[in-house]
Amino acid sequence: MVKSAGPVPVVDGLFTPEGEPRLLASRCSECGAVFFPRRSYCRNPQCSRTAPQPIALGRRGALHSFTVQHYMAPPPFRLDASLLPYTLALVEFPEGVRVLGMVAEGADPAKLRIGMPMEVTLGRLYTREDGQEVVTWKFRLAVD
Repeated sequence: MVKSAGPVPVVDGLFTPEGEPRLLASRCSECGAVFFPRRSYCRNPQCSRTAPQPIALGRRGALHSFTVQHYMAPPPFRLDASLLPYTLALVEFPEGVRVLGMVAEGADPAKLRIGMPMEVTLGRLYTREDGQEVVTWKFRLAVD
């Protein structure tokens, strides 16, 4: 088993893979609607569907909702069983979009409160058979 250098993103183009991670979205230049993940056209039915411009969402948002999952999600979702149970959070960003993602390991779901500031981080989703770590965006409590 040969492990290559560094983790790889679960899907290219969803987040910046280095430094302070940010989610990659798009904003319609006509109506201002924001979409995550990026879209090639505006999905607002009131809009002429012009090509949205790529943007990076801010690093912080507010916790809108959350739940704890005690079971493995069905394929094609893949997750190392060692991460069960895991918390899913819906975070509202100032740009006007809500994004669903896992909460980083170590956060106590009993201490989560709606409205809490959350920030984007990266974390392991699973390890491939060749030893390569696959990462995705996750949310953690924002620290000042």
